[in-house]
Amino acid sequence: MGNSVVDTRRITILVASETGNSLDVGEALESSIAAFCPQLRLIEAVDYDLDELEREDILLMVTSTQGEGEPPYGAEDLYDAVVLGKREFSLRQVSFAVLGLGDSAYAENYNLMARQFDARYEQLGATRLLAHGECDFDYEETAAGWVDSVTALLRHELGAEKNEEAAVREPAASQGHTAKAVLHETGAKATLVGRELLSSPEARKHVYRVRLRLSDDADYLPGDLLAITYRNADDTVKSFIEHVFTDVDEQVSSELRHTLQNSRDITRTTPRLILRYAEVFGNERLQSEIGDDEWLRGYAARHPPYALFTDYPARIRVTPESVLEVFSAPCRRMYSISNIRESSDGLVDLTVRKVEYTFDGRRQVGECSRMLTQAPVGSTMDYAVLSNERFRLPASQSAEIVMIALGSAIAPYRAFLQERSLHHASFGRNWLIVGNKSPEEDYLYRTELEQYADSGLLRELSVAWSRFGNAPEHVQDVMIARGDMLWQLIQSGAFIYLCGHGRAAVRSIEQALRRVIEEHSSLSDAEITAYMDRLKSTNHLCY
Repeated sequence: MGNSVVDTRRITILVASETGNSLDVGEALESSIAAFCPQLRLIEAVDYDLDELEREDILLMVTSTQGEGEPPYGAEDLYDAVVLGKREFSLRQVSFAVLGLGDSAYAENYNLMARQFDARYEQLGATRLLAHGECDFDYEETAAGWVDSVTALLRHELGAEKNEEAAVREPAASQGHTAKAVLHETGAKATLVGRELLSSPEARKHVYRVRLRLSDDADYLPGDLLAITYRNADDTVKSFIEHVFTDVDEQVSSELRHTLQNSRDITRTTPRLILRYAEVFGNERLQSEIGDDEWLRGYAARHPPYALFTDYPARIRVTPESVLEVFSAPCRRMYSISNIRESSDGLVDLTVRKVEYTFDGRRQVGECSRMLTQAPVGSTMDYAVLSNERFRLPASQSAEIVMIALGSAIAPYRAFLQERSLHHASFGRNWLIVGNKSPEEDYLYRTELEQYADSGLLRELSVAWSRFGNAPEHVQDVMIARGDMLWQLIQSGAFIYLCGHGRAAVRSIEQALRRVIEEHSSLSDAEITAYMDRLKSTNHLCY
């Protein structure tokens, strides 16, 4: 091959990104390839014309995975068309490679988008250039290796370097669907400085303001997240082992105990974890249940992970290896940062809901929230800052914003309001809609919010009380009741932010927003869908 081949080949880098990390990798890939391929473009999924897919030559995709194994916002149409097969494509003339950015703390969904797109492109007739890559939470090193691999392969395939070796190393991130990238810990330590109970001591769910001092003076912006690494308590590990293994003395080594205690999430049940358990341990009754999504969500919400072993006994011998195959996620949780650097005194605030419930007469806890709310002041823990580029305040201080949250999901909005209070003279209209139980139970950051309302920083403060008074109210009710004002703000270009615990909660808020548009506009269902898609694509609707 000669340079003429390079000149005629076309490469598209397709990026599906929510926090901006996939876009960063895509831009690095673009810079690496641009030196030898003149016909190169980078495009985000939200801007991609699906009619062009069959006409692609070389397609390089970088994608993240969100929530319960869902595509990033803005990539829904691409996902529906390609993975769900809502459009027909023949990709026999297309060569492709896929890189996924994920978080193995969500092992059941780990890089699911990359796996699904990779498999689907092949099913549609495209030629895979190399095995799909998978990056974990600290993605930079693995992603750089994948970029190097793709660049070397393309140099060889396109004849950009005649002396290029024929053998190109596989990406460090993946050996197909089962590979896991190594999480490279930063070594940064956070010190617990203090905490304050924000909810009433009598509240059924306790919420705390937790204050941490970061060891490396990390930079962060409103909307960013802090990933905390925790350790499972002795009683949690003991209970898990007793429910899972039939012969503890024979099967459970000190090494296994150490792994379960320090590097495995054994307290959170999710639908995908149930599916993984069914796949590995093969209980027929469970396999007959898992086709029902509602059942999956219900079981996950009401049962600790170890209950699977008693409710649906394994058909094969339970071994340490098989258990670690199912429980592969590390001990890590992510929390929205609740303050800005300028008002922090060098400290980071987190808004932490203590997770605890009773199952089969035994108290169950969320280990990370237990550590943050019970560990002695002065305790240290590993952390990393996660940039969240898709959840930012608008660049213009005069832009109007509407912040909608459920309970402790108010966390990032506290940082938003602190940021806007620095520019009090020029801020736009700010409206906060938050849902809590009752004024006496969980009015989080009450004094601060009322001060913001009194000063005019919060033009509107709407609190929905779900267990107070004769007419319980939810944020969705407030949105619909104030729909005329909300629709007016949307039309004027306001930025709408939605925060809740879990995708189902956010979806319910989104449905209320859809109803507001339906009631106050003349748009059809299809037009409302397109309108909301435009809001998302322009970051006027953020999650």
